[in-house]
Amino acid sequence: MIESCNWQLLNEADYEDFTSLKRIMKMYRVLYLKTEKGDSVAASIWVDLRVAIYENPGITRKQLEVADLICGQAMPEEEVARCLELSPSSVRRRFNTSVKRVQKKLLKTARKRP
Repeated sequence: MIESCNWQLLNEADYEDFTSLKRIMKMYRVLYLKTEKGDSVAASIWVDLRVAIYENPGITRKQLEVADLICGQAMPEEEVARCLELSPSSVRRRFNTSVKRVQKKLLKTARKRP
């Protein structure tokens, strides 16, 4: 049962701001844990991100691989680079591109809501 609301998180979550969205995406796992504890704002944001990242995301397999490790596994970018044997700049580029595409999908979805 969802019983609380995280007003601070609500104020920080801005899908139109790239930096804010990137920070929120990196909190994906934390959002899930907050969801399980009943945080309604975390639940709403987590569902939005889950759908945008994992359900027909519009990002390449390589971008999804990086996004999943950073968001879903809460792995730091440097560790992702070592794990995938990529340069840190390649990881940043792939993640930034995935954030931009997720952002586009979130904003498109938001415009469709009544």
